[in-house]
Amino acid sequence: HFVLAKLDSVGNAPRPEAEPEVLVRRLSLALNGLPPTIEEVDDFVEHYGRDRNLAVSKWVDELLERKQYGEHFAWGWMDAARYADTNGYQADGERVMWRWRDWLIDSLNAGKPYDQMTREMLAGDLLLPKSVQGWQTGDVIRDPESLDLLMATGFLRNHRYDTGSGTIPDESRFENAADRLETFSTIWLGMTMQCARCHDHKFDPIPTRDYYSLMAFFDKIPEWGMAIRKASHPFIYAPTDDQRLQLERLPMTSWVIR
Repeated sequence: HFVLAKLDSVGNAPRPEAEPEVLVRRLSLALNGLPPTIEEVDDFVEHYGRDRNLAVSKWVDELLERKQYGEHFAWGWMDAARYADTNGYQADGERVMWRWRDWLIDSLNAGKPYDQMTREMLAGDLLLPKSVQGWQTGDVIRDPESLDLLMATGFLRNHRYDTGSGTIPDESRFENAADRLETFSTIWLGMTMQCARCHDHKFDPIPTRDYYSLMAFFDKIPEWGMAIRKASHPFIYAPTDDQRLQLERLPMTSWVIR
């Protein structure tokens, strides 16, 4: 009503309803990030001519059921989570983090609630059953639900990793914790906290004391402070469903399988 009143006051009118050929494309790009095929456009236009509301509802439901929905909406999360397939810094070596990316896509496609995704990404390791809570670096987690929880917390490990010979481990661990804190505050608090890392600011509601108090929650990972062999300790092996079936048929005496 407010928008229409403003348009009336300046002598403008709303744009007419989009043609079905336009609408089907807009919906596809918005929900899947891909244009529809010619056959899909023809099918939508045919149904639209008989029942507009039913045609739109059916098309939206179909788009939401496709795997491309999760892939499309994962982009925003991946950007916010500073996801990358390399470590950053000068060498920028390869990093194996795509299993977290796949967890994110699968969670979105499964319609997982926002609050559940939040808990799993920030504290999935604290939700593990007792049989898996004592996991160690190099373990293979057999239970799919436990594996998903641990992969979810890969969100906290998406920061850069230094691999240089001159790396100072304590400095790297501090930078990693600071990155987790600042990423968390940007996504879930909707505010940046970098300024409070160095000083109080009379216009900033977050003092330095609060910055480091909150950092304590993100500084409990027993990591080395540098990346070795495409990963950084602690890490787990995260086989896919197909790989898990293969592992079941192989003697894995050198790995701990939980």
